[in-house]
Amino acid sequence: MKSKLPAIEPGVFGLPTESHLIHLDLSGNRISRVEVAFDGLPQLSRLDLRQNSLTTLTALTLSGLTGLRYLRLDDNRISSVDGRASRIARISRAGRP
Repeated sequence: MKSKLPAIEPGVFGLPTESHLIHLDLSGNRISRVEVAFDGLPQLSRLDLRQNSLTTLTALTLSGLTGLRYLRLDDNRISSVDGRASRIARISRAGRP
């Protein structure tokens, strides 16, 4: 069961043990904003944000995600993606309205 989080606040993943995360699944929540939330997760390679309420993907969203290679954004309301997202090997946005 998902917790239906409305947002991921900055610094929430700031513990040293979390810096080794490689896959994070936050799908199926109500997340509408994630700016700077993933700072401090340099080894994260897969991030699943599908089935949320995101509308934009900004440079702040991606800050700190230097190892990110796969990003799932399916079933959000994404209307704009920052150009810096091009370094990500695969961004999945299928099924968006």
